Amino acid sequence: MNYEEITKKMVTRIGGAAIGTIMGTNPYETLDDLYLKLIGVKKIEPNKYMEIGLLFEETIAKHYQQQYGGELVKADKKAHPVYPFMVGSADYFIDDDILEIKTTSKRLSKTLNDNYYYQVMHYLDVYNKYKGIVYIFSFTDLEFKRFEVLKNDLIIKEKNDKVLEFVEKYFSPQLSDYNKIVNDNNIEIPF
Repeated sequence: MNYEEITKKMVTRIGGAAIGTIMGTNPYETLDDLYLKLIGVKKIEPNKYMEIGLLFEETIAKHYQQQYGGELVKADKKAHPVYPFMVGSADYFIDDDILEIKTTSKRLSKTLNDNYYYQVMHYLDVYNKYKGIVYIFSFTDLEFKRFEVLKNDLIIKEKNDKVLEFVEKYFSPQLSDYNKIVNDNNIEIPF
């Protein structure tokens, strides 16, 4: 499989937010939906929760720094070292760790949800870091919760294998699933 050719077919690369969908833990998006987003047919419509999260992201990151210390640096987007169609766009680095900021209108859970776990595991892979921190602020509880995610090479291999399966299924025109999605949605492919 030519990864450069696949990358050219994507309007948007596979980033951390897409990993939950590929791993089967995102109840809000199907693989077909993700594919349509990646080729630019389906647009991401920001909702009020996304807007609020972006508005408060820097403030919450600074709160984390005040509580736990460390040097806070905004992370740059980075391509995966092996698979150029995958990217990481972590929120921040705090010293040598990834810091991912989240907000929720729900009550805080005692455990980290799988979507966030896989997203941070993806960033640990792309940026080649050992530890990621998810710092969540709940507008309902008016409290913060901190979760640590340690790099796990077995989980990363499973993630990369599933991403490759997704790419092979959706970006190989000779496959019937690809043709069915295109035909069922009356899509004109832009490449």
